[in-house]
Amino acid sequence: MACRPPHFCPPVRYAQLTSSFTRYNRFILPALGPRPQAGKKPLFNARITTDGSPVELSVNFKETSNLRTVRFTIEATGPEAGTPTDPYNQHQTTRLLQTMAQSIPSIHLSQYNTFTRSLFLPASTAPSLLPKVPPAPPSPKPG
Repeated sequence: MACRPPHFCPPVRYAQLTSSFTRYNRFILPALGPRPQAGKKPLFNARITTDGSPVELSVNFKETSNLRTVRFTIEATGPEAGTPTDPYNQHQTTRLLQTMAQSIPSIHLSQYNTFTRSLFLPASTAPSLLPKVPPAPPSPKPG
């Protein structure tokens, strides 16, 4: 059943929506990085979208149901992303997952920690590696 304003929403579905929005506000919004400022170039542009924004939304249209699932992907971006402290924007993802794991018991980070030890690069490699990274594709023009 589609959920409309709370008085039309089944109580279980309303509780799920409330929980989802609470988690989004608590964990995801703060992980999207500093607020963009007009006329000021950000220190770091996310690579998951063509416009450099750290979030991409999508809707899953299920063939066998009239329910839709809203999904999103983020590139957690910290305030020091793109600086010498965190040139590869690796710190905020770890902070986000650690914060979520403290509140959501089903999140286990042992595999994540194994991969980060093997795949995350130390900041000291940035001067030699970043010049070799191709620039992000140009942002599409609005309109």
